[in-house]
Amino acid sequence: MWLWNGSLSRAASVRWSQAQLLGVDPAEQMILEAARLNPQAIFKVGFAESLPFPDESADIVVSSLSFHHWEDHQKGIHEIARVLRPGGLLCLADHNMLLSKLWREKVKSRKEIQTFMTEAGLSVRRRQGMGLRFVLITLAQNALRVRLSSHRELQ
Repeated sequence: MWLWNGSLSRAASVRWSQAQLLGVDPAEQMILEAARLNPQAIFKVGFAESLPFPDESADIVVSSLSFHHWEDHQKGIHEIARVLRPGGLLCLADHNMLLSKLWREKVKSRKEIQTFMTEAGLSVRRRQGMGLRFVLITLAQNALRVRLSSHRELQ
């Protein structure tokens, strides 16, 4: 997850008190603030395109309003698929196309996001607009690895 001010990771630590929370942000100041708010979590300076975590090490990945900042959207989604465990979930929330036109951000369309996820082996489970549809939330599952894991277990 990219950090804004650590409030999302703080809310997650309350909701899932037994979970080991990991956070990533390219800005060291954000890491320091998040660590102050969430001393039990692990935060690292990093980028979505090269996550500093091992393969299949996360059950859930959340990206909140950072996707449009990523340098390489496709590579970032592939990295998330790499760190997700079989059956793991990605919740991607980002500005929609309307806001991108207003703020000149490099926001991707629903179709582009779907393509990135499919190519990375993720299966989109649900999409929903939020906040007068200014934010698009996409929930995807690491379906490819689920099928591969199940196939290996049968052999």
